[in-house]
Amino acid sequence: MSDSLRPEPGGFPRQVYEFNRSGEKAMSLKLISGMMKSSGEEALLVMDAGGTNQTVVIDRQALLEVGAPPRCDESRLQENIDLFSRIACAKYDRGDVERDGRIRIHAADLGA
Repeated sequence: MSDSLRPEPGGFPRQVYEFNRSGEKAMSLKLISGMMKSSGEEALLVMDAGGTNQTVVIDRQALLEVGAPPRCDESRLQENIDLFSRIACAKYDRGDVERDGRIRIHAADLGA
C-alpha cells in the first residue's frame, strides 16, 4: 500500500496515509528502478508516486559516504537502495522537492 494524494474541495491535494498490516505507515513512494548515470557521478531512482513517476537523484558524495570502502558504483547503490528509498519517501512526505520536481539526496541526508 502507498500514500496517495486525493483532491479536497477546491482542487488542492491532501495526503492520505495508508497503513500496512503491522500498523506502520506505508511508504509514500514505491521503487520502480534504480541505476547509475552513465557519467558515474550520480544515481537515479524512479519511484511511483500514486500513478506518476517521481525521480530521485543521489549525488556522488552520498554514495561514497554510505559504506566502506568509499565507492560510487552500481553495487553500492544496490546495496543501499532500501535506505535511499526511505530517505526519498521522507523527503517527499515533507515536501522537500526541488523546483525541477526531483528529490535530491545528499550526504547530509544520510544522518537525518
